[in-house]
Formats: sequence, C-alpha cells, structure tokens
Amino acid sequence: MATEIKMWEITDGKVGPVEDTALADHRLEDELEAWITQAPGILGEELLVIDLQRDIPGVGRLDLLCIDAAGKLVVVELKRDRSAREAVAQALDYASWLNDTSPEEILANAKQYLKADPSEVFERHFGVEVPSELLPQNHKIVIVASRLDASAERIVNYLRERHAVEFNVVLLKYARLRGEREVLVRTLLLPESTVRPSSEGVQPSVESLLAVAKDRHVEDMVVACRALQEVWEERPRRTYGGSFRYKDRSVGNIVFGVNVAGARENSPDGKLDVWVRAGVLSHITGIPQERIREQLRGGYSVIGEDTWDSVVRLSARDEAERLINQLRELARHGK
Repeated sequence: MATEIKMWEITDGKVGPVEDTALADHRLEDELEAWITQAPGILGEELLVIDLQRDIPGVGRLDLLCIDAAGKLVVVELKRDRSAREAVAQALDYASWLNDTSPEEILANAKQYLKADPSEVFERHFGVEVPSELLPQNHKIVIVASRLDASAERIVNYLRERHAVEFNVVLLKYARLRGEREVLVRTLLLPESTVRPSSEGVQPSVESLLAVAKDRHVEDMVVACRALQEVWEERPRRTYGGSFRYKDRSVGNIVFGVNVAGARENSPDGKLDVWVRAGVLSHITGIPQERIREQLRGGYSVIGEDTWDSVVRLSARDEAERLINQLRELARHGK
C-alpha cells in the first residue's frame, strides 16, 4: 500500500500533530539536493556523491550520481514537483543511459565534479581500496520523495520482484517545530539491505569471509573455488560486500572473483555467484573471448554478462569444482 509519513510532537508531556504545511513541502523541495549532498547517509546507506546535475543528452539532467563502498553506482532522482510515476520513468531513463555508458565517462565526470582523483576521494571517504571493476552496468536506483502513490509503488515492486532491478524509494518529511527547530524524518519503501560485516580492518580476512560463507551456506563451494590460489594470486576484498578475487601477476589484472557476501547480484543463501573476466582470460590464453563465454553459457547458469564479466551462479560443490578445473586447464593452456 502507498506510504505516508506523519509526525507528532511531544511538548510538556502532550502529544500533538506536526502540521503538514505547504511551506514545509516547499522547503523540502528547495533544500533537499543540498541536504543529500552534505549528508548522503540520508538515503539509507553510506554513499559518496560523485556527480551532480549532469546534463545527459536526449535524457535530461541527472540529479545525483553516487557510489557505495562496494563500488556500485546509485542513480538518485528527486521527485520535486512531478508525479511519482514521472519520477520513476525518469530514473529508469537515467539508468538505461548508465547501462550503455563507459567507466571512462563516469570517472571523467566524477573528476570534474570532485575536482580531484575519484579513486583518492573514494579511499578517503570509505577508508577502503577503490574496487578495480567500476561497472556502470552495476547500479541501483533511488527515488526521493515526500510521498508515494499506490501506482508508483506497484511499478517499483514489480521491477524489483520480477526483473531484479535494485530500486528503492526514500520517503522524507520536513517540519519546523516549536522554538525554530527543524527536523527531517526518513523512511524507506523497502527495508535497508543488510550486508554481513566482513572484517574490522581495511580489507576482510580469509577467516571472516569463510565465516560469511558458512553463514550463507556456500562454504563448500567457496572452498572449492579457493583452489585457484594455486594458479592466481588470491586477494580477499570488500568488493560487492566481501569477495575473493584472483589476479594474474603476468598481466596485473583480476581474472576471477568469488562474491562470498552475495551482494553483486543479490544471490540467495545457498547460491554462490562468481565472475569470470573473459577478456583478461582471453588475453592470457589466446582463446577468443566469445568462445570462453560460450563455454560458460553451455555448462553453467550465466545470470549476467557485460563488457568485462560473465557472472555464473553456482548451486553445488561439484559444479564449483568442475568450473575451477576448467579454469585451471585454460590457465595451463596459456602457459
């Protein structure tokens, strides 16, 4: 059902409603962008704003583009004075543009906005190494509004449930209280995603990632995948909430990744998503990239493909072992 935010103020032990005035709504619309830029956590998670009011030819002016600690981009669309349905449609248009753009364009725009190296700003802000795989296709959408009608809510829920679009609505209410105090109240259409903590330090430890794997019932598959450390350098990272990444030292690039935390494609417990960087593997082995992708499609459940990665969803240890053995053979082929 459509969500509405109401507030009550308690003064001298008495409860009274905070009036929803036109002035309050007007102030919210006028100041919202500045408030979010100053404190992106208003949106429900720790974010870094990397672009603002960017003109997208043929699409419109993007309100905000953010990035989260896992390197996932976040399209933020403010409802302003439009209908909720119009805001949803506009946000999807920006997301479709993002899906077709390049990492280089995103980083160039971010550098222009931040007036600094985006990687350095990212590391200062989050205290972690910037993910090497910034993918514009790896994004989510947030609509910010004071209220949401039932029709727009149905559309958002349909996109999430039937098409796995990461889409949420942040509902905010501004009010001026007695004594000139001001408050901003937030609620979410859907609960905040909880990413299992992976470590206390800058990067997770092997033990902490294995603990997450056990909690998600994918430990046996993760252990099978870790056999690749005999071939490539293993690196525990916070990428996508917590992953093992495997780097080929000869080319200096990531070849394979194991998303232990499941945040990359929101994998359910008991399922393990891994990604194969087909282009890098092709460079190492000399095997055409498309042939590598075809082998993956023919033998496994490939749930996503982009310019760099083929994302495979594993369901059992024997399946994981089969994939790892194939990758070993390809690596030996390259040598």
